[in-house]
Amino acid sequence: MNRKVLCVDDDESILKGMHLHLSRKFDLSVAASGDKGLKLFEEEGPFAVVVGDMRMPGMEGMEMMKWTRISTQR
Repeated sequence: MNRKVLCVDDDESILKGMHLHLSRKFDLSVAASGDKGLKLFEEEGPFAVVVGDMRMPGMEGMEMMKWTRISTQR
């Protein structure tokens, strides 16, 4: 069973909280931007779950999710 979770948020305190609560039960990866999240997605995927902040500088969460979906369809 795939227990890999990717959390993407530009707020470091959110990422720390996610790590604190999720890393005990899941293989958690975190990224502080959409670009970094996509890089992790490509290099360390597949992920069972991808969680992303909708409003981030540089790349909005919805755009990041669109690219993760495109990547999984290849």
